[in-house]
Amino acid sequence: MHDAVLGYLGATPVSIERRELAVGDALDWIRRGLALNRVAVFVALLQLRDVTINERLAGLRGRLNEAEAAAVWHAFADCDGTPGADFIAEWRACS
Repeated sequence: MHDAVLGYLGATPVSIERRELAVGDALDWIRRGLALNRVAVFVALLQLRDVTINERLAGLRGRLNEAEAAAVWHAFADCDGTPGADFIAEWRACS
């Protein structure tokens, strides 16, 4: 699932417009509960290392249950100094 999401988001360079549409879709999958695996979508979005996407994800953190949040946190346990790790650290501090 994770690789499929990264492929959809454009793991290879894509146009800015195409990337924005794909990110919007993925955020909507989380928001509306459409993703089969919200953790995979959340992690894939964080792996884009884009702080503007992380800002948009911040509003969706509450949509994940405790087990899902823990799985996202675990995915970034060894990623110190990245935008995703910073996002996770801030999230954990607020929990």
